[in-house]
Amino acid sequence: MSERKTLTVDILKKKVVVKKELLDKVREDNKIKNAILNAMKDGPKTIPEISRLTGLPTPMVTWWLMTLRKYGAVVEVGEVGEDFYYKYKLKEEVKK
Repeated sequence: MSERKTLTVDILKKKVVVKKELLDKVREDNKIKNAILNAMKDGPKTIPEISRLTGLPTPMVTWWLMTLRKYGAVVEVGEVGEDFYYKYKLKEEVKK
């Protein structure tokens, strides 16, 4: 390839600037998501249990858990915990 030809991806890397605020938001979201998933590694948990383990507010845990459920990362177990909330667990990997 000659020096005159520039790949589109190289042009975009130079022109596209991601704002720091957006990067910070993505990092924060990943931190929250990972905290919730890590709290569930030991077995099924209710929303208040996850909230206590992570230190996150219950409404935030609810929103994230419903989002993770929608996209298949967690599933509802069907059991009701002591606090009358359903329990959720990490979706098990399908073994081939």
